[in-house]
Amino acid sequence: MASYERLVRAHISLNDSCVSRTTDYFPWHELAEIVRSSQLKEREQIVHWIDSCSQLPSAEAHTATLSLLKAHRGGRTWQWLRANAFPKLRQARVVFTLCEKPHPAEPATNHLLLYSHLPADTLTALEPAAPDSVAQPSVSEAVEPLSPATVPASPAPEEPWQRRFRVGTNLPAWLLLQYNVQAELDLVPHLSAALSVYYCAANFFTYQIKYRNFSIKPELRYWPSRKNHGFFAAAHGGMAYFNFAFDGDYRWQSHSRRTPALGGGLNVGFRTELGTSRHWQIEATLGWGCYHVHYDKYINRYGGFLVNSQSTTWSGIDLASVALVYVF
Repeated sequence: MASYERLVRAHISLNDSCVSRTTDYFPWHELAEIVRSSQLKEREQIVHWIDSCSQLPSAEAHTATLSLLKAHRGGRTWQWLRANAFPKLRQARVVFTLCEKPHPAEPATNHLLLYSHLPADTLTALEPAAPDSVAQPSVSEAVEPLSPATVPASPAPEEPWQRRFRVGTNLPAWLLLQYNVQAELDLVPHLSAALSVYYCAANFFTYQIKYRNFSIKPELRYWPSRKNHGFFAAAHGGMAYFNFAFDGDYRWQSHSRRTPALGGGLNVGFRTELGTSRHWQIEATLGWGCYHVHYDKYINRYGGFLVNSQSTTWSGIDLASVALVYVF
């Protein structure tokens, strides 16, 4: 407002008595349009409050509406409005009122005396018409120095970040009779923590083929998107008890059944919605890890005796998942 006043005074000499200032105007309708086009879950309720206030121009109604917006959802709605809506509503309005003063009336002159020598019918044609009415003052108004077409378009406001909890399961693992579940919790924007648990105690059709295991994989994920969605990169740890046999001469088992394989690695993945649902998602993950393994080697038959015990370091693909995820 002060910038507009300085601009006008630089070109027009004005007395202070000719200038008035007010801050009563608030663009409620523009605010309602911004909220209506946003992704806020409660946008219909907020628009209803704003529309009700715009129909009641009293200061008390404005104050009550602002109080509702500030208190909504513990102040998070007000923070969103301050960051995404209010900067677009900053404006100043200047109203110019122009009044044209009427010119003083000239002394009446009997023009017929100047043409008294002319015929009577000619004098009748020269009679002056009725004087025009005095022009009424005209008012012009200028609102904003830039037209909407010249203002660069801004992106649609983003939905405020919300912490979410997800539960999922690795679908291909079920083909190997691996009972499994994955839980994930958003920590902050761009960061989440996940935990996967796998368990299998079955043989595959015969005692000589088995892929028994119990494993736990904690995981810390980084998301380029602040909504913790889309691509992610992660670091994971791993702990696993195992008993493997592949129809050969030997089977391998965790040392004394009490020494798990320990290690960890890195993985990448991608998650997206499943169809149009906001709760069901699909996630693909692939990871590489390195583990210290202490195991016992047995003859691969029922009651087979111990051959030896060894320790080694194993590295390879330790995480391959296509998971179905439900979002709470």
